[in-house]
Amino acid sequence: MQYTSFVCGILYERFAPGGMYASRIGLRSGIGAEGDYLMHISQNKAQIPLGTNGQPAIISLTSAEDVGKFVAAAISLSQWPPELRMRGDRMSVSRLIQITEIVRGAGFQKTQYNAQSMQSALQTAQTAQNIQQQLCVITMMATASGRFDFASPNLNALVDVTPTRFQAWLQKAWEDH
Repeated sequence: MQYTSFVCGILYERFAPGGMYASRIGLRSGIGAEGDYLMHISQNKAQIPLGTNGQPAIISLTSAEDVGKFVAAAISLSQWPPELRMRGDRMSVSRLIQITEIVRGAGFQKTQYNAQSMQSALQTAQTAQNIQQQLCVITMMATASGRFDFASPNLNALVDVTPTRFQAWLQKAWEDH
């Protein structure tokens, strides 16, 4: 039996009105609401996790719809490597926020977090026994460490799927809000 792990990075739906929960994704994750990851778009607020190099973290992203298209197309592949990586877009968190500011027509209040400030935020959440805030900070720390980035999306080259770019997806997601 063949098997593979599909990797898509961050789902665009995290940045939809209402977050992933609005699409019924991640309902039990504890971190699927709007504002739980990097940006609270309707409040014009953003968090910028800095990597070990002091620069904003880089993330790979894909829309849930495109994930479905990639997975469906991968079924017809004769061989599956251990990991199939797909990507709709890749950018720094700063660029993600800049695109969102352009689409929304408003500047965002931005807060940068380095390793020390993320650790402090995690300790504060732990002291308060705020599990949801702990999950948010741990996910931001994972972002800063590069967990949601990959350089070579091998599945993109193997199938005939043209993924939607983040800016086009965001424009459509927020057009009536």
